[in-house]
Amino acid sequence: MSTLIPTPESESALRRRSCACVLRGALLGNLQDAAEAIGRCVVGHDRDTVFAQPALREEMMASLEVMRESVLALPDADKADMPDVPWAEWEGLRFVDGRSAREW
Repeated sequence: MSTLIPTPESESALRRRSCACVLRGALLGNLQDAAEAIGRCVVGHDRDTVFAQPALREEMMASLEVMRESVLALPDADKADMPDVPWAEWEGLRFVDGRSAREW
């Protein structure tokens, strides 16, 4: 039985693929965690109630910003694997909120 002997080039390529998988998993995990946080903010509340409560509104805005930053960090090749997601729209969103609850 023969044994493959890894070369420095193959080890480097394997390491890069492994790091890319870890990055992809972390960024997609960020998206999921932030979406779940938003879900917890809105459950049992109507839209007006959610936006009238500063703590809920701030949590949602922070979660949306985490999602946007994760999308921006996700490599294009990974985005190409998920063509049904509107990546460009996520990248273009801005969630800086200086408005008062009344303006919301």
